[in-house]
Amino acid sequence: MAHINLEVNRSLNDKERDLLVWLANNLTTPAQAPLHEIANLKVASICKCGCASIDFSLKGEPISEKEGITVIADYLYKTRHNNQMGCFLFMADGHLAGIEVWSIDGAETPSDLPTPSELYTYEQAQR
Repeated sequence: MAHINLEVNRSLNDKERDLLVWLANNLTTPAQAPLHEIANLKVASICKCGCASIDFSLKGEPISEKEGITVIADYLYKTRHNNQMGCFLFMADGHLAGIEVWSIDGAETPSDLPTPSELYTYEQAQR
């Protein structure tokens, strides 16, 4: 993404993998997620700002974002402090490229990834 990242080159942990699989299977756009890539993805980098956003590498190569990104699954969640956050899965260059978390209300940096059970759609938030 547009933030400054810290390269880590590590395997996804269970929470990251669970969230990735759920997002990739619950798209909010008509896109097709390349589910076959999940087994070969690693965390290439994390955000230096302290948020829990992660970018992926595929078979050891970071996903190129030079042509831009496409958000394919976009959800909301609240932190334990009841602050509003966003979470989306994005693709770049035809590959799953990362999970971004961000603060909607600016009251807190999302330092942990949400669990799938915490996510809800924008439509559900308006009810």
